Formats: sequence, structure tokens, C-alpha cells
Amino acid sequence: MKLFTYQELETRVRNDLDLNDSNNFIGSEEMVSLFNEALQDAESEIMSLNQDYFLKQATITLVQGQSAYSFPTDIYGQKIRSLMYVNGPKIYPIIRIKELHEFYKYEEVNYYATGETEYGYILLNQTAGLESKISLAPPAIEDGPYVRIYYIRHAQRIPLIGENGATRATQLATIVDLPEWADYMIQFVKCRCYEKEMDPRLPAALEALANRKKMMVESLSKQVVDNSDDIPMDIQFYTEHN
Repeated sequence: MKLFTYQELETRVRNDLDLNDSNNFIGSEEMVSLFNEALQDAESEIMSLNQDYFLKQATITLVQGQSAYSFPTDIYGQKIRSLMYVNGPKIYPIIRIKELHEFYKYEEVNYYATGETEYGYILLNQTAGLESKISLAPPAIEDGPYVRIYYIRHAQRIPLIGENGATRATQLATIVDLPEWADYMIQFVKCRCYEKEMDPRLPAALEALANRKKMMVESLSKQVVDNSDDIPMDIQFYTEHN
């Protein structure tokens, strides 16, 4: 499926609404804000129906003696799907410690750990105003890129000029990574433009927007990720107590 650049989407709106002259009432930065609003709306619908649409993998490099590790910068709401330890043939899931006495268990693992102890983790937010960290138990006993994190990322936003060094050129070249929702986002932005101008075409445009959203939600609801509706049985309890 074709991935659109922001320039392609903005051009569609400006051509359709005759907003190409330098004196139009929607400036370039305001247009970016409108598209980011549309992205956020589409993202919310996707998250409620199929979070794995945004599934991503990254690597966490262990540092011997270190327990706290940052989330990937593009993670959505700390949504970790899985942590895996992968070092040659030694592969196992790193389980979040969520037992009845989880903090006792966390301290116990740290104290009694040996070279054969498998990692677990909890989430800690040690410093006000900063993000939470993945806190391994025990702290890393080795150096290396041995932890894979599978997580839900957020949809890529279009940067404002100056944001993280963005220029107009980089802004226009930004890939909008919700290709199926491109027409919806274009219609969303058109509605915002009609609303600002108090254009009499707004009611019809809002109806068209609602229809597009309904079609996209229905399409997303019918997606089958792995061709199976089976729900895997969680046998962790049995394996841990045998």
C-alpha cells in the first residue's frame, strides 16, 4: 500500500479548497496542526480496535550492573507487548513481576541472583517529570544487545518547523504512516477548514467524514492478523508451580 508524504496530503486539501494563494486563511503551520489532530483521531480508533497495527520491535543493550533502561522514544503509553532475552540458543521471555508480593519478589531476585537467574522486570518512575524506566531484576550481569522489546508505537506526527530541527523541507517529506486512513484525514482537515471559514458546505462534509470513519472502523474490525481466532491458553501458572 502506498505511503503518502505530508506534502501529498496537504496539496490535496489546498487544491480541493483553493487554498494555494499566499493570503489564504490557513497557514502552513496551522495546516500541520490540523493534520496532526486528524492523525491523533485516527490513531485513537486504531488503538481501540487493533493495537498490533502499530507493533514494533527494538533492541535494548544491557550494561553490566545496570538495572534501569529507557523505553523506546516512540512507544505509545508504555505499552510493552513483550520483552525477550535472546543470546544465541538461550531465549526466554522476561516476565513482569506481578505476584502478590511483587516488591518482595523483586528484592529477593536481586539478592539471590546467580549467573543462571533469568531476568524479570517492574516499571519504576523514580524522578518526577521524567519517564518511567524498565527496571530489571537482577541488574544486568553482562554487556550486550540481548533484550528485544516488542511494543506499540505511536503514529508518526508531522513536525512543526523548528521542532527537533525540522525545516519546511523535512516537514513536507514526512511520511504519514496511516495509508488506509489518508482519505479520512484529508476529509477531517477539510471539515476543520470549512468550520473556520463558516462555510455552508460544512454539514455535508461532516456527514462524509462520519461515513469515512465508519468504513475504516468496519474494515479495521474485520482484519485478521494471523488467520486464527484461537485464544492461546496461558499455562504460565502451571509451569511455574511444577
